[in-house]
Formats: sequence, C-alpha cells, structure tokens
Amino acid sequence: MQKFSGFRTGFRGRAARKQDKKRRFVNCRLRIVCRNGYFYHKYSAEAMIAVKFRFRDHISRTLLRTALMAVLLPAATHGADAIPESPGSVQDSSRIYNNLGIDSYQSGNFEQAEYFFKRELDIKRRELGAMSSDMVSTYSNLGAVSRRLNNSTEAMQYYDTAAHIGIMHYGNDHRWLGAVYQNQANLLREQGDFARAHTYYDNALRIFIMNDLHGNIGTLYNNKGIALERSGDLANAKNYYLQAIEIRREFDPDRLYLPLLNLANCHAASGDTVAADEYYRLAVDAAADLWGSGHINLAPALMNYGIFLVSDSVEPARGFEKLMRALEIYRSQDGDKGPHLSMNLLNIGYYYEVTGNREAALQYYQESLVANSTTFSSADPRVHPGDDDHVFAGDIAINSLRHKALAFYNMSYNGNRREMLEESLLTFQAAIALIERMRTGYHSEESRMILAANEHEVFMHALHVSEKLYRLTGERKFLETAFSFSERSKASGLLASIRNIEARAFGGVPEELIAEEQSLSRRLAAYRELIHEEQRLPEPDNGKILLWQERIFSLEKELLSLINRLEEEYPGYHALKYNPETIPVDKAMGGLGSRDAMVSYVYNDSVVHIFALTNRDARFWSVPTGNQVEGYLDRMLEVLSGGNIERNVTEDFNTFFESSRFFYRLLLERVIEFTGSRRLIIVPDGILSYLPFELLLTSDSGLGGNNYRILPYLLRDLPVSYSYSATLWKESRRKSTLSGRRVLAMAPGYEYSEGSAGETASSRQYYRDKLVPLPGAREEAMKVAALMEGKVLLDNEATEDRFKQIAGEFDLLHFAMHTLIDDDNPMFSKLVFADTGTGTGREDGLLNTYEIYNLELNAGLAVLSSCRSGYGTINRGEGVMSLARGFLYAGVPSIVMTHWEIEDKSGAEIMIGFYRYLLRGHRKDEALRRARIDFIENADLLRSHPYFWGAYVCIGDPDRLFGSFRHYYPVVTFVLFTLLIIFAVWRGFFFGKRTA
Repeated sequence: MQKFSGFRTGFRGRAARKQDKKRRFVNCRLRIVCRNGYFYHKYSAEAMIAVKFRFRDHISRTLLRTALMAVLLPAATHGADAIPESPGSVQDSSRIYNNLGIDSYQSGNFEQAEYFFKRELDIKRRELGAMSSDMVSTYSNLGAVSRRLNNSTEAMQYYDTAAHIGIMHYGNDHRWLGAVYQNQANLLREQGDFARAHTYYDNALRIFIMNDLHGNIGTLYNNKGIALERSGDLANAKNYYLQAIEIRREFDPDRLYLPLLNLANCHAASGDTVAADEYYRLAVDAAADLWGSGHINLAPALMNYGIFLVSDSVEPARGFEKLMRALEIYRSQDGDKGPHLSMNLLNIGYYYEVTGNREAALQYYQESLVANSTTFSSADPRVHPGDDDHVFAGDIAINSLRHKALAFYNMSYNGNRREMLEESLLTFQAAIALIERMRTGYHSEESRMILAANEHEVFMHALHVSEKLYRLTGERKFLETAFSFSERSKASGLLASIRNIEARAFGGVPEELIAEEQSLSRRLAAYRELIHEEQRLPEPDNGKILLWQERIFSLEKELLSLINRLEEEYPGYHALKYNPETIPVDKAMGGLGSRDAMVSYVYNDSVVHIFALTNRDARFWSVPTGNQVEGYLDRMLEVLSGGNIERNVTEDFNTFFESSRFFYRLLLERVIEFTGSRRLIIVPDGILSYLPFELLLTSDSGLGGNNYRILPYLLRDLPVSYSYSATLWKESRRKSTLSGRRVLAMAPGYEYSEGSAGETASSRQYYRDKLVPLPGAREEAMKVAALMEGKVLLDNEATEDRFKQIAGEFDLLHFAMHTLIDDDNPMFSKLVFADTGTGTGREDGLLNTYEIYNLELNAGLAVLSSCRSGYGTINRGEGVMSLARGFLYAGVPSIVMTHWEIEDKSGAEIMIGFYRYLLRGHRKDEALRRARIDFIENADLLRSHPYFWGAYVCIGDPDRLFGSFRHYYPVVTFVLFTLLIIFAVWRGFFFGKRTA
C-alpha cells in the first residue's frame, strides 16, 4: 500500500489539501489520510466511503462528514438492518457506525457518538459474540464517550470490559491495552485518585515502550504531567510536559498545543508569569490554527489563558473576554452541564470577585455548581449540593463552594455581619462534607493524603470564620465547630487507616479474607521497595522496573477487587471503615483527667489557632506569628542537631535561648496561665510538629552563662506527650494497661571496615555501607530485656525475618539500632536489622515504613531508640510522615521516638532510666521526663547540651503501662479501714453478748 508522502507536513499546504479532497469527493473516490497512511473501499456502485479513518480538521472534516452522513444516515436511523447487504457486510456495517461515532466524537457531538458506538456494539455482539477481539475498540470508545458525558462509573466499566477482552485475546502487552489503561488513568485523575492514576499510567507506559509507540508516549507524558500538577508536584509535572513537547515535535506536531497549554499552567502556578504568558499565547494560536475558532478543543486554551490574565491581574478585561469566548464554545457543545463548563463558570465568578462585584460572583459560583451536577439545580446561592447530589468533578465543586463561602465572608464587611458569616460557615461545611465523601472513595492512603493536602485550605478558612463568629457572639457552639474543623483537618488518612484495621477485626470479615488482603498489601509493599531501591542505583535496570510495575498494577487490581467485595458483602466492615466522626470538644474534655490538659494547634504562616482544654473548661484564641516561626525553628533545630556543639558555643547558646523563649511566649505562656501545672498533651500542626515543646524555656533565668544544665526547661515543671489529633489520642487509649510486661529488645551488630569513624562514631544514623557498631545500643538492649523479663536479640540474631516471626507475641518492642531516613520518600525510611548475608532473599534486613504498615502488632508500646525515628516530611493535613507513624498504623498505641540523631551512650542511659520509672508505675510521659532530668543532673557541661537528651518524645497514649503499690494506696487504705471497722463492730458485739 502506497504511503502518503505529505504526512505530517505541519500547517503548510492546507488549502491545497482541502481542494484535493473536494476533487476526490466530486469523483466519488475518497482517500482518507490517517496515522498509518490511507486507503479506500468500494461499498457500492454509487459511492466510495471510508472504512477506517482518523480525521484532522485541516483536511476539511466538514466535507468528509457531509459525504458520510449523506450515504449512511438513512440506514443508521432505520437500524443496522437497513444498511445494504454486501460481501463482509457485518464488518462493513460495524465499521460504518464506528466511523460515524469517531467523527461525531471529534466534532464534539457526544450523544450522537454514543448512539453510533452502541449500534456498532449491537452488531458485533450479535454477529461476532460478546467476547470477540473486535469488541476491545468499541468498549474503549464507549468508555471515552461516557467520560465526556460525565458518566464516570459507566466509563470505568466499559474500560474494564475492554481490558478484560484485550488480555484474553492479546495478552498483557498489546498496544490496545496501553490505550485503555491510559484512559482509565485519565478518569481516575479527574476523580482525584492520583495514586491509582499513576499506577495505570506507569503500566500504560510500559506497554507503549514495549511496542515502540512514540506518539502514545508523548500523550501519556502530557497526561501524567496533569496528574502531578493537580497533586501539587509542579517540578515533576514540568519535566513531563517538556518531554511531551519534545516527542510531539517529532511525532505529532499538530497536537503540540496541549503540552504547551499545560506547561503554561505550571509556570503560572509557580509564579513565572512571563513564561506562562508566552506559552499560553503559543497554545491558543496552535489550537485555533488546528481546530478553528469555535471548536471544543480551543475552549480549554482560552479558559486557562483567561483565568491567568484575571488571577495575576495582568489584563483582567482581556482575560474576561477569553473566558466568555470559552463559555460560548462550552455551552454550544456541552449544553448546560459538564465539568469543563463548570470550571469556566467558576473562573468567570472569580473575575467578578476580584473586580468587586460579589453578587455577580455568587451567581456564577452557583451556576458552576449546577453545571457540575446531574441532580442539583437551585439558582439560590444560599443552597448547596447535598449528600445525594451527584457531581461530575469533586475538586471543581469544592472550589466552587470555597469561593462562594469566601464571597459571603467578604460581604460580611458590608453589613449583616453575623448573617453573612453564618452563610459563609454553612457553605464551608458543605465543602467539607463533599471532601469527606470523596475521601471514602479512595482506597489508597496516598490518594487520601493528596486530597488532605490539596483541600487543607478549606479547613483553615472554615476555622477562621468560626473564630470570627465566636469572637462576635461569644456562643460556645462556634468554639465547638472550630474544634471540629481542627480535628477533621488533622491526620485524616492515618485515622482512616487505623479504622480500616478495626473494621477488619470487628466487621465480621472471615479470617481467610483478612489474610488475603494482608498478603496482597505485603506483596505490593515489597515490589514498591524493589522499584525504589533500583531507581536509586547509578544505572537502574529499566527492564526490572517495568516488570515490577506490571506486578504492582496486577496486585492493586486484585486488592481493589477484594476490598470492593468486603464492602459489599460485610456491611459492618463498611460502616466501621468509613466512620468519619471525630471527637467533639466535650468528649475530648471528658477524656482528660483532673491533672491533664490538651493543647491543639492549627498553624499557617501568619497565625496560629490554639485550643486549650481541661476536664472543666475550654479556651480558643489565635496568635499572629509575624511570619517568624520558620526562621526561629530552623535556627533552634540547627543548634539541637549537635553538629558543632563544641564550636560557636556562645552563639549557639544564645540562639537556642532566644528561639526557645520566642516559642514559649507565642505558644505556651497563655496556655500555662490557663492550665497551671497540669500534664500537657500537645497536638501540633504543620512545622510545629518538629518543635520539642518540653525544651521551651519558661523564664529568662540562665541567660548568658552558656550552661544548659541550669536552664528553666518546661520539662522540669511537667510532663509532655504528643498526638496527631485529639481523636487519635482518644482511640489510642484502648490499650492503656498491659496484661504482661514481656519486651522484645533488639540490637543488631554492624560491621565497619573503613577505619576509625572519628567524631561521628557515636551516631546511629549512617549510610548503609558505613554503619558502625553500637556498643551502647547492645548494652541498652541487654539491660532493658533484663529489667522487663523479656527476650533480647543481639548481633546476627536481630534479623528482620526473626522480628516479623515473633513480634506479635510481645507487650513491648524496643529497637536499639541504626535508621536510614529517606527525606524524599519517607515511606522508604528504614530500621536497619542485621545483614546476615545468608542469600536466602526472604528479607533484606531493612524494615521500611511500608512494611511496618502491614504488620500485626499487639504491643502497647514501641520504643524507637534510633536516630530521627520521629522525623519525616510534613504532609499538609496529615502531619509528619515518619517511621513512628507506621507503628501507630500497625496498632501500637504508644511510641517513644526521636526528633534528631542521638548519641549512643547517652541514649542508652536515658532508655534504661525510662524503663525503671515505668516499672515503678509512672506514666510514660512522666517516666521519660524523670529519666531525662536524671541525665541532666548527672551530666557534665558538654553532655548537658539538649542534643544529648532532648530528642526523645512520647507520642500516643501517655498512660502507665504497669500499676504500682503507690498507685493503689487509696484502695488499700480504704479496704484496711473498712476491715478495721468491721472487726471493731464484731468484737464489741461478741464481748457485749458474753457480758450479758
């Protein structure tokens, strides 16, 4: 077959090609230019029609469509049987409908496209069978149409069917399957399930690479960039867009406008307005030249350029003009419904908001909500979509509600202050209800965390409005509402994961299904770790990575299928798993003892909201930070990290003193005035999670002496513990007392063959190939096991495999070992067990966070006496992503962890003291406080530096693990007194009777 020599000549010769097409139609000979060339087929004596095509608009699609419709529409409207019979008529008839469907789809007439594709499906199903290989393309096309018609559930079902048939006929690596997976990834991306979307993208990429499909790879890079951009990863998104541009320049220059547009969005989001404007111009020009001035594919370029011009105050009027042009196109194609139309209406509303016309803004925000739902139709801005209203795109609906709430808030300054603030609050509550509904649809914790980070701002605005109403009215209900927002904004992903464990245990799920879910999760974790480690190599094996990505994809599909089955067949499991309730302020107060107080912080750059609770009262206030928190915290942590404790002594001391006093005045001075000497349970937020509150200085005494031992640390006055949220603190108290005290203490042996480790020999944080022996850790583990009557695993006995076998049998777990912290991906931070070098391949001696998530532990306390075990990146709305978090997920209610690297010998001393105080019946926070005070009192001037003793903190349930005789004094006294009275009464009665 002859190939078309003018293939991909860009925009040159368009007029000549149009004239050529007209001539061919007049002669009734149609040649269709497509990606693989062209051909024609004689259908009857009267006409020549195309049987396979991929039209470009610049080949006069209007003429082609007119010819096709003239020949085929009478037959299509009277059913498949009306198409003239001819040799191979079944195949030809289905192809006719396929061509009409594709043409209608590319023209933007999606209802008509759906009709034609369904007619094609009917013919194939009747004549070829339901599982024919020819059905793959039809189901895939129906999935694409359903997606454009905003029926995401039906679209995913069509794609799943296409994939199932494709695998059955072609195996796992056929190019058709890659296209189906990419479409499914796009659908998941639009639903906000980014983690699953990336899994589908990676598997599609594997297939495209294997089949050398460069054009498809360019499209995939563009789509994957969109997912990364929407999840907040702008740097990686830009890289993917640039790769997409390079590929399309070579293989598909006509569609350069899409990655150009997305790259413009990325530059706009990162603040590079000059580059953004340039790329927007290129994208709009390319789309208009390719598709024409009124085509649906031009509308996204106009809309995005328009909102850029409005948002960055570049040229608001010109931006508004582009938004209105896009609106006209969307309405002509989508009618009154659709996510793209909804987004455009939202952007127009924002234009009116920034130009001061808030009434018009409210109307457009409301129109955006109506366009985004098949069931919601109210034009009243005070009415919001409810739980039963279906929305096409949840993230757009949340943004519409957020902007509507902010418009009400801004209108509160113009009068009717309370009324407008309450409308704003109700609107934010509707947005948060939608966020929580979306959260229940995500099975991946990673997707839940991305949602929490992206929508954290909604909670912050809602809390701010609640505070305004609380200050305005003094009504306690607004304090309660604000506390509820605070709780729902914190560690929601961790809470959902912990409730998932409880749902498995108490939801009536058979043990064999629980075991199957755990097995799939463990295998997924193993493959993710293999990929992570391979990618860190100087020359990673891409073949291995592609193979493992395929395994991950298959396992995730198995796991999702199993989870869906559990949720459908076991309603108790579903109810427990998706319980969205957080603890109200009254119950949080009721859970506190008379000597306890809880302080919950909500942080952003300019203000800190503070909730202080006792068992009798609750207070709520905000403190402006002056944008100084990050600077003070960085300087303080630099001193505490101990890098130069023998140099710049005076400067470091003064820095620590100044920073510590700043934070005490900002965060605790007013709290202590309210709570007095009560024990503190701190619920930090954002970067405050890195702050060791017990090291804050309560007064200015000690300044100028360079003597850390005499400083007035908060630690001297009262114990401090921490929690991710008040709700998690309440739930962590399930195991407040243990039935036994068996401890498993582990101290692996390490070999170091590169000579002396010098000054750093005492640190437990090293690269894997430079891990030094830890004699202090070995002694620590032995003494802890002796104190607690437990088991100790030393040197080569302390293996990962052995730990996993027996960990569930113990009440306490103690890890005295190295850690490897992965700052880029904390889920791959590791506890380093012994490397026995047996070569069995079962375990590698590195227990990462993913693996900890999949353990079943029964311990009431895990002590991570290793470097930076509580350190990790901050995920907005979730807190610190650390190794310690993994143990909470695995069911351990209390963790002792470290904020920074710890010195070997001092760590051993503090830990031994901690266990001694535990055995005497002290609470965990009190035992840790006393052990550290003992260390300070006995340390020399150098070792009194907080680097040596300040890293340890207690997170989770702070209550005692064991009783003590002193703890039972009141009970014993009461019993003895009662017995004495009974004896006295009995003796008086007995002797009185004898005398009588």
